[in-house]
Amino acid sequence: MGTLRCWKLFIISIVLFAKDTAQNEVEKGNQNVIHEVESDVLPTSAVIEEVERIGEQKHILIFHPWSTRSHMMQQTALLKGLLAKGHLVTGVFPFATNIEEAGYTEFVVEDVFSTIMKTMTDSMMNQDSTRIWTWLSLIPTMTRKMNSKFKDMKSIQEMVIQDITSRNLSVDAIILTSQFSFTGITLFYHYQCPIISMSPPGWASRITKFMGNSENP
Repeated sequence: MGTLRCWKLFIISIVLFAKDTAQNEVEKGNQNVIHEVESDVLPTSAVIEEVERIGEQKHILIFHPWSTRSHMMQQTALLKGLLAKGHLVTGVFPFATNIEEAGYTEFVVEDVFSTIMKTMTDSMMNQDSTRIWTWLSLIPTMTRKMNSKFKDMKSIQEMVIQDITSRNLSVDAIILTSQFSFTGITLFYHYQCPIISMSPPGWASRITKFMGNSENP
């Protein structure tokens, strides 16, 4: 259990460090005034109800470029539910959903998260990960990898924005994974719409200012 706690702290520290670096870069190049963004952290079963509360047909952007196949079980179930309710949906995933329905547009992007997980897994399998210096030594490598991928993530977001604009659509709500909400910073600035975060593992931290604080709003 001690080793597991160490790895959890390591992952959190890496994510927070890289997220702050990426967010600062985005903010430097964006002079828009940040308006207050409506934010909720909801269980998967409540997300469709939240969208339904808004009313008529909406265009929902489901942005999960960092995901796993197990997480996608929940995400695709939500996607199908939104389509069944008559909403337009644009989905961004690292794996194809094979959903072919009217009103749905999908982007399949590079599976970046698996690259990061492989680095950590290789270290755990090939080194003595019970030693604190072993996982601390990974910080420079993980930081370089994540910062590089954040630049790619901005390009993905800009591509999605361009496509949505070409279809003469706006975005009424963005749904994304709470733990990886920092991957959508460019989208948050551009659309300034309600954000609904999913947390497949359970309780979720909010590690961007866009997500708000549901315990102490």
